[in-house]
Amino acid sequence: MATYITQDSTSSCVSCPQIVEKKESDLFLLDSRTLWASEEGWLVFDITATSNHWVVNPRHNLGLQLSVETLDGESPGHRHHQF
Repeated sequence: MATYITQDSTSSCVSCPQIVEKKESDLFLLDSRTLWASEEGWLVFDITATSNHWVVNPRHNLGLQLSVETLDGESPGHRHHQF
């Protein structure tokens, strides 16, 4: 999965967890990246194993969530999206 990012003046952590239950608290972290304030460009997350699992067991495909937090753990506005 790839996503294009642009940064404001805050360094952030972008994470990509798999949704394993219908509750938001049931997430399995697949990958994460630390982004520095000066960065801009594409982020690529390797979700190959998860997508292969979904091909074999499609009922387990509840999607992915892409979220952004500051390095202090705060959410800068509403910055998480489910796919």
